[in-house]
Amino acid sequence: MTGLPPLPLPFADFDLEAYAQAKMTEAAWQMSIIKQAHACGWLAVHFKPSKVGDHYLTQVLGDAGSPDLLLARNGVLLLIEVKAQRGRLSPEQERWRDAIGPQQWRCWRPSYKRAAWEELA
Repeated sequence: MTGLPPLPLPFADFDLEAYAQAKMTEAAWQMSIIKQAHACGWLAVHFKPSKVGDHYLTQVLGDAGSPDLLLARNGVLLLIEVKAQRGRLSPEQERWRDAIGPQQWRCWRPSYKRAAWEELA
């Protein structure tokens, strides 16, 4: 016995897994998505930035804000913006979202895991 009082009633149904997912970093969440996508037969690509001095640099020619992941399977292409639970879209990312449209663009956060996995299945 720990000597701690039981959780108050509002916390009795606390979802520890959801809490852990909400604390997941964007990088860890992205790797989780890639692993699940591969398990479901999707091709996946992410263009990873390199650290140069104190800054990160990704060699890309074109417009800033493109989605983090490209997933393709059976003629379907999804463009996924990966965000930590509290991450916000930049104005450049919003421009990409609006240009791509809801048929192919997604913003997935750790709390969306169930829906994301269903879409990947």
